[in-house]
Amino acid sequence: MSAVCKKPAKCQEGWSYYSQTDSCFNIITDKLSWLDAKTRCESLAIGSNLAKVTNTQENEHIKGFLSSAKEKVGYWMGLNDRRQEGKFEWLDGTPLTFAESSKFPSPAGASEDCVAWWTDNNWNWNDASCTITHYRQYGMSSVCKMPAF
Repeated sequence: MSAVCKKPAKCQEGWSYYSQTDSCFNIITDKLSWLDAKTRCESLAIGSNLAKVTNTQENEHIKGFLSSAKEKVGYWMGLNDRRQEGKFEWLDGTPLTFAESSKFPSPAGASEDCVAWWTDNNWNWNDASCTITHYRQYGMSSVCKMPAF
């Protein structure tokens, strides 16, 4: 008798696996402020939070599954300059080290401290007010990330 080994799942159902960083991603389509999106991501699973992008390839992976969106929206990520204007850091406190110039947010003053991907900006990054749930015609969705298991 031979045993069939089934490869264990790397992510919870509904999450997208990215092997290069051994991470799982999920989109929250509810229209939330940045802080509410952070709280929602944290509630999904242990180790889940708004997405932290570590390199160009990971950014391209995220943009790939965001590009299937049916509506134009912004997608919150975990990057912000809430502690010090112009000094962007991830939710875990690490400074921004990865940034292509076309994706780096241009600081717009103290009112825009949280960063999102924008569909109308070729999926590039830009900062916005952390309190918004909509921007013009855009609803603010979110990308959550957690380590694979």
